[in-house]
Amino acid sequence: MRSANDPDDGADRRPPEQLPLFDPTLPPAPVGTYPTTVYRLTVPSTADGLASALNTDYLRRHGFEPAPHRVADAPALLVLGSAPRARAEWRDILSGLVGVDVALGYRSGGGALLLAVDDRAYALTFGTLGRFMVEQEKVDPTFGVCFAVRALLPGDIRQVRRRMLGASGRVDRSLVPGGQPIWRYGIDKWGEIVGQVCGRTDNPELTACRDSSGAVRVEGGEALRIPLGVTPERLLADLREIDRVCRQESPRRIWSSSSRSDRCAPPTRVRRRWPTSWTGGWRWPTRRISASPFRAASWPTSNTSGRTGSGCPAPGGARP
Repeated sequence: MRSANDPDDGADRRPPEQLPLFDPTLPPAPVGTYPTTVYRLTVPSTADGLASALNTDYLRRHGFEPAPHRVADAPALLVLGSAPRARAEWRDILSGLVGVDVALGYRSGGGALLLAVDDRAYALTFGTLGRFMVEQEKVDPTFGVCFAVRALLPGDIRQVRRRMLGASGRVDRSLVPGGQPIWRYGIDKWGEIVGQVCGRTDNPELTACRDSSGAVRVEGGEALRIPLGVTPERLLADLREIDRVCRQESPRRIWSSSSRSDRCAPPTRVRRRWPTSWTGGWRWPTRRISASPFRAASWPTSNTSGRTGSGCPAPGGARP
């Protein structure tokens, strides 16, 4: 069977890139932009740091060579390549059904552009193979959600993916094409972790919003899927604005209506937060036990309201 980690051999499978949850028909990107998958890297924003974020085993196996470049004033590494496959994996099935040899292969291609922008390092991936060119261990798994909870329009959350804590590993995907506040998705703040949020943003500093004079679609998970400028100057400006939002903006408070009385206090710190369904706001996890927002974080350790020291509901305890 073809591997997701290496589409052309039988290597270990790797989690697929976070695609739209139900593949809805999307409007075209605003003129002057291109829908781009952006990863934030946990490496120094230097030439050596960028090189260390490449999946060197994968590149060596396929003969892909990174080449140094500059995007305006930013140092960059560009990797391009395609991997041929002489026989499609379903070729033998068709041959057996029709009784003749079906001679058909294919070629997959892709690219990755690694950029050092100020003190941040990013990877922009394209095509089928682009994401395999970046070492997954060097990716910040909270980046997309970090931006999404700060930038999405509060009443226009369109897709949510969450995982239930527990041995079953259940994952729920919810889609509301017209958008709705996050609290309407019924997320259990004690037993579910949100790993992907999709909606629209109207930040006028982003090229896509400026050129379209309206809100544009954003998908935030491990990566950020967003239309970015296609000129060097606009691309760097967009990445700097995304970084500014992640550093300086507070996650938006998402209320059900002006009549709700269970609103939480305004945030006092500007960092990652996880959604809470009962208040409609964003609550801090007190301690992360995993690098990924899609996995469990430990919740408040108070023993009040029938909760145990780990923050999980005690048997028979009252849920707040």
